[in-house]
Amino acid sequence: MRLKKALLGAPTLLLLSAVLLAPLAGCGGSDASDFNVVHYYRPGCSDCTQMTAAVRALEGEFPGQVKTVSYDATLPKHSRMIRNMEFGDHGFVVRGRRGEVLFKAGGHNADVDMVRQALRQLMEQKQANL
Repeated sequence: MRLKKALLGAPTLLLLSAVLLAPLAGCGGSDASDFNVVHYYRPGCSDCTQMTAAVRALEGEFPGQVKTVSYDATLPKHSRMIRNMEFGDHGFVVRGRRGEVLFKAGGHNADVDMVRQALRQLMEQKQANL
């Protein structure tokens, strides 16, 4: 009886894991870099347009350690992620290799310098833990 319950529990656990991790798909997680910067921008916003280019430049500042991606915050699948992050209608998220949120900041209160500083702190923490 215990074996039957254990076997029934494994597929359920696998399915539950897939359902819980599905929202992370397409949000910048990658095994190729230590940190993934996700920028949710609003089309037509001049500040967001400038930040998109600055976000891309982070890959050059932190070669091999940072990957970046920018998403249109007005698309339904991305606005859902923004609501999950609880930061209004656009912003930044820094994720680790496993997709975990390490830093987030929303709206025009956030800028690339904040993200850069967060990345430096995260890299220092990583070095300290080695």
